[in-house]
Amino acid sequence: MSERTRYEANVCVLLHRAGRWLLAVRSPGVAYAPGQVGLIGGHVEPVVGPDVFETTARREVAEETGLDLAGVDLHYLSSELYLGDAGQPVLTVTYMGELADGIEPRVAAPDELSAVGWWSLAELSTVENCAPWVPPLIADAERLLRRR
Repeated sequence: MSERTRYEANVCVLLHRAGRWLLAVRSPGVAYAPGQVGLIGGHVEPVVGPDVFETTARREVAEETGLDLAGVDLHYLSSELYLGDAGQPVLTVTYMGELADGIEPRVAAPDELSAVGWWSLAELSTVENCAPWVPPLIADAERLLRRR
């Protein structure tokens, strides 16, 4: 019997409102990408049940920003398979959704994030510490929104 390849799985979330996107600045003490502007998200936990990716998306947003996404429709945006730092295969699934006015995020996990905020795609072009894959992903999300 051959050994099966095991994948790490991550889920990220892009929330938008009025042409801006909710992003996070990673804390300086984290191992991966300290100080970088990126998406909110995290690892899929080994639980059994339906809608594991969407459940992870909602949990990560709550843990990192204090936002309860009950009533927020999340839509699949993309998935990517890449090799992690140790050469392990990693699958990242990204969802997007619209956040209503009057609901504001906060840093709920200061060990992981140093700030959260709203940026437009144009504004990200001047952000030096933005992860390079974030602007193209947001551009894809904006194209998808225009088609709806």
